[in-house]
Amino acid sequence: MKKLPLSIAVSSIALAAAGVQAAETVYENEGLSLSVGADAAWVVEKSNTVDSDVQLSKDAADVNFKIASELNDDVTLFGYFSLDSGVLGDNYVGATYGATTLTVGKHATAADAFGIGKDQWFGFGNVIAKSSGDDVIKVAYEKDGISVAAATEYAATDAEDSLYDLYASVDLEGVSVAGFVQSTSISGADDTLFGASAAYSLDALTVGAEYSYSTETEVSALEVAGSYAATDKLTVAAGYGMELADANDEAPWGVYANASYDLTANASTFAEVAQYGGDGYADTQDDLGFAAGLSLSF
Repeated sequence: MKKLPLSIAVSSIALAAAGVQAAETVYENEGLSLSVGADAAWVVEKSNTVDSDVQLSKDAADVNFKIASELNDDVTLFGYFSLDSGVLGDNYVGATYGATTLTVGKHATAADAFGIGKDQWFGFGNVIAKSSGDDVIKVAYEKDGISVAAATEYAATDAEDSLYDLYASVDLEGVSVAGFVQSTSISGADDTLFGASAAYSLDALTVGAEYSYSTETEVSALEVAGSYAATDKLTVAAGYGMELADANDEAPWGVYANASYDLTANASTFAEVAQYGGDGYADTQDDLGFAAGLSLSF
């Protein structure tokens, strides 16, 4: 979803790097399959800028395809690509062996999986320097509540951006702990970043917190968030985040609250309000923002 990120944050990619989200298998024969997914979403919003007008914004209008072919009982080869309003988005090839997946191409890095935020439209970022790339090689393992991923972005010349990152998470009896470390060279500037998060779920309630830090800029980001599934269809959530840096007399902060409702198995709607303040936000950007939207997907 759209973010109003902290100054160093980069919004994450919505699609997972190793598979198609909300996709349907439309063809399958002798080990060959074709899966198709699509989503469309529009949002009515008023930003947090003072005296801003209400706008109608497109949040998604894309379709994705995954072709998979079984090499043998253990190995499946696949290719994936997505189109966003007719423009080529993520596209990569890969292979799965048991619980391990290798992907190569334009897609998310390992650190992109990090985060506990519950925002729908506004929200907060973290200090992940880069969450996707054009030439990413990633290996991921996921089984029995354990997820581990490592990625690198190939740089053909010293002038190109490069990165190495690692992500790991463990889910055990309602407790989820995760962390990442990322080393980057972007536009000639080197940086090392890391973060850790923890979340706890009890029946319909989930709460979590995360912290991330950049060793080069010495900027850190903190967020706490929670959600409650009031019914099978209605979920309410809220979160608070801030950026910490020596240069700020008052840390930039923001708070949001939202509610989402599943109209059908493939259609949902949401409403959210958010407020920002502190150094790093101009006086013209401290109004109350709100958004409401409808999305459909399969």
